[in-house]
Amino acid sequence: MWIHVNERHIKAGMAGKCYECPIAMAVTETVGPGYGVCADAIWRQTDEGGIEERPMPDQAREFIRCFDRGEPVAPFSFEFPLPLELWPPGSYETPQSFAG
Repeated sequence: MWIHVNERHIKAGMAGKCYECPIAMAVTETVGPGYGVCADAIWRQTDEGGIEERPMPDQAREFIRCFDRGEPVAPFSFEFPLPLELWPPGSYETPQSFAG
């Protein structure tokens, strides 16, 4: 699935906020609520109360690093296997087709 981070997400996004960064906003807009973003992964809380996360491509991780430091960023898109249910249980490696 393609995640498109646009200028609206960038302007409304908040640095250091897992649910309010531009990538989190774009993910929520694409697949619905319940997903968070940390410096290197997209995650969600499972029905059992645990956390399930998957690493993001390098381009997305670099975007977050720059955004959180207050450096200029531009709209971009990246491919990511969402929803997380598409991943086999216990699989925490990014498939080669999604590696940054």
